[in-house]
Amino acid sequence: MRWDYKFHELALKELRRLDQPVQRQIFKYLDKHVCQSPNPLAYAKPLLGRYFGLVRFRVGAYRLICRPLERELLIMVTEVGNRRDIYEE
Repeated sequence: MRWDYKFHELALKELRRLDQPVQRQIFKYLDKHVCQSPNPLAYAKPLLGRYFGLVRFRVGAYRLICRPLERELLIMVTEVGNRRDIYEE
């Protein structure tokens, strides 16, 4: 069984605002740690508070807020942003 990832529409919009090298770095990270890993959640940190039930992946100075869908073996990326402002409302 292999995991995969998918971007939510708003996360894809946030991703497109980033520089090309950062975008490549994020895709490279997801390909390696989600698609090629038997357990991608081992690389994720569970979140609390208003993000309860979600996890985050660290990619350099950027964070990916994701919803793991274990039945479908899918990581749904819901937010992408710099670590200094990803958690702000």
